Amino acid sequence: MGLILYLSTFIAVPPWLMMIFFPKWGPTRAIATSPIWAMVLCALYSLMFLPLLPTLFPILALHDLKSLSGAMGTHAAATMLWIHIQAFSLLIGARVYQESEHTAINSWIRSLILFVTMVAGPVGFLAFRIVEKMVGQPQEQVETQATPAEN
Repeated sequence: MGLILYLSTFIAVPPWLMMIFFPKWGPTRAIATSPIWAMVLCALYSLMFLPLLPTLFPILALHDLKSLSGAMGTHAAATMLWIHIQAFSLLIGARVYQESEHTAINSWIRSLILFVTMVAGPVGFLAFRIVEKMVGQPQEQVETQATPAEN
């Protein structure tokens, strides 16, 4: 399980590094926001999850906290949870990265938000939405929307 854990981290780190440290570098947008990274993580997760489905399905279907806690105490479950978190945090991070390009959010603030998203996906996403509302759109977008189109 340790090897799979390291492999999944090795897969997830490159797009994060690009979005956080090289956000304006030409290839970053295409490489870091490609769904292939999350798809590989999802495939890795599926390879672990599907063989365990007969065991896990009753636990997940019943929503029994005691059974779920017991199942989560295994190395396999912890590894699967880690991959699950990485895949979905990466998808959220790519969305934050893409959407923040259309706001007036400072690059340093965006990188900080992306780091928080990498570490704690929901917290980072919430932080992005709050900062986005506080900062708003770039001035040129506001002026463009306020000016009626000429015919």
